[in-house]
Amino acid sequence: IHLTNGNKELSSKNLAYFEDILTDKSFFRSHRSYLVNEYHIDSLNVDHFMLRNGLKIPISRRKRTEAGICLQNKNN
Repeated sequence: IHLTNGNKELSSKNLAYFEDILTDKSFFRSHRSYLVNEYHIDSLNVDHFMLRNGLKIPISRRKRTEAGICLQNKNN
């Protein structure tokens, strides 16, 4: 888990666990290895999100349409 202050936390829980509890909290599962807080998304490219801190978060081919909708909803 990457935190906004730059720290990293290790968890014994899998991403599916966090996805279930954070679904209503503006988190998006962009890839099997990534769950991202929509608030920290700066832009959407074809295959990745750019976060406000400069990190690239990949988006799986299956999630690209949903990622565009996610970002549109965030901006509205």
